Amino acid sequence: MSNKKLVYVLLFVFINSLLFLSSCKTTRKTEKPVVIKESKSKEDKSADELMKLISDSSFNAEWINGKASVEAMVGDEKTPSTFLYV
Repeated sequence: MSNKKLVYVLLFVFINSLLFLSSCKTTRKTEKPVVIKESKSKEDKSADELMKLISDSSFNAEWINGKASVEAMVGDEKTPSTFLYV
């Protein structure tokens, strides 16, 4: 009777370890990073030009989050803003 119990225990451990090890593998492949071309000219650009550069460099993400602190000059007044993207 002891041998039967040992066989059942070993079979149980083997099946559970087989299920555990087969479920812990990754199925996704890594993706190449997006290379953003830096603008050669450092002169001011219009909003339309900037939006075109942003859309040209965009990528399709399932989720993204981030935080940006921005300071804008409106006339002589500095306007600080903080954005949180979730």
